[in-house]
Amino acid sequence: MVETGLKIAHVITRMIRGGADENTMLSCNAFAERGHDVTLLCGGEIEEEMLARAHPRVTTIRIPSLIRPIHPIADAAALIALRRHLQALRPDIIHTHTSKAGILGRAAAVRMRSSAVIHGIHILPFVNVGAAQRTIYLGLERALARATDQFVSVSAGMRDIAVAHGLGGADRHHVVASGMDIAAFQRLAARGQAPAPGNDNRAFKVLYLANYEARKQHARLIDEIAAQAARFPDTTFLLAGQGREQSALQDMVQRRGLSQKVKILGYVEATSELIASADLCLYCSEREGLPRAVVQYCATGRPVVAFHLPGIEAVIRHGHNGYLCPQGDFIDLFARIRGLLDDATARARMAENAAAIDLSEWGAERMYHRLNEIYRSALRAKRNAASVTVLPTGLDVRSAS
Repeated sequence: MVETGLKIAHVITRMIRGGADENTMLSCNAFAERGHDVTLLCGGEIEEEMLARAHPRVTTIRIPSLIRPIHPIADAAALIALRRHLQALRPDIIHTHTSKAGILGRAAAVRMRSSAVIHGIHILPFVNVGAAQRTIYLGLERALARATDQFVSVSAGMRDIAVAHGLGGADRHHVVASGMDIAAFQRLAARGQAPAPGNDNRAFKVLYLANYEARKQHARLIDEIAAQAARFPDTTFLLAGQGREQSALQDMVQRRGLSQKVKILGYVEATSELIASADLCLYCSEREGLPRAVVQYCATGRPVVAFHLPGIEAVIRHGHNGYLCPQGDFIDLFARIRGLLDDATARARMAENAAAIDLSEWGAERMYHRLNEIYRSALRAKRNAASVTVLPTGLDVRSAS
């Protein structure tokens, strides 16, 4: 059976070089390449380089009032704009991404009975936050769960937390790994290491690949590097990414006298080569879905030391290809890093194990086919439900349409 093309609208707050943004752009392009009608509605925080990656068939609509922080006036304006655009587009599928866009995008779609609403869970806003934030976000998520036809989580851990907190039944939740060009990283897995940017020829290189945001805990990481500097005279820590905290982190490194030990690299285009240059990689975010960087670390054949995050066990197996430390325990994190740097045999074994993991679930082609299945199933169910009229007697009568 030949499938008809879909009209799809993606809604996301930002479009920068972050995990959720990369995932969304890849989804847009995958469907556009196959002839579907795709529109991307994104907020005011964008990078032109990211938008330039869009397939020619992807239409981009910018909504400046759609911002990450809570702002009643801007949020109201964004809701009105989203509702106006979605009603004009009348898409078959409305796919919202991330917390803020997920809330406003689904609220804007409430009365759109012919559109199937899919929410992408890249991160859950009520996890590892204060009590007030948790109450507000959890309440909003529960209310909007009723307006969501299907959920797509980037990891089983995210899905399980969502279901456990009453965000729809398990039958409405799916896990779709965040697609990427896995082969590009795997090609470097067996290649010898090359000098990393800013290395200063130190013996060991430890890489943290994450955008400079508070929840990624770069500042706490730098604090711990300063505290344990004497234990790491042979190591350079490379912090690659981008974000508004970059200048503050650079100043912090200078004030602590760590300019020879910590390199704030900014955005590095050749991500795979950077990972391949490292002896091991770390990840110390306090809140996250399954980070794309962790998958890329393993695809490139690098051992990983990371804080435990929901669903991360799908990639990191403790003691096999890396170590998972208790969330927020920087002492354990650094003990594991030092232990691996001192044990070349264990490091080589974990690197080999990392490269051997089956990461086919994260392939871009796999992501497209899974999303296509979910979209079409949700749309069929939505239209079947819309064609049923419930009479006062309780009898269901199918409409002629």
